[in-house]
Amino acid sequence: MQDIRDRDGGSAARTPLRLGARLAVALGCGLAATIVSGLVAGGSCTGPDLPTFDSTCSELVASLSARLGVVVAVVVLLLGLVGRGILRAAEESEARRVRDDREDR
Repeated sequence: MQDIRDRDGGSAARTPLRLGARLAVALGCGLAATIVSGLVAGGSCTGPDLPTFDSTCSELVASLSARLGVVVAVVVLLLGLVGRGILRAAEESEARRVRDDREDR
């Protein structure tokens, strides 16, 4: 298995994101999802059909878009952690295979 090397000669594929970076990515994705969903769904509250329910519709859209942002952030964080776990398991399996090959010689 070949590794992709970064500038310092270390393995770029094996450089883990720190928890703070993972949280920042998850929060960024959640915030983006909140903003985009609020902008997309917010347009459905305006119109001549709903003049009396305008504030209720806006509050509902804001609430749902915030919930969607939280769900997206949690999913991104969990997927990053699962991906890191799979990578770690693959590395350990490869190291075990190499060690077993050396013992067989």
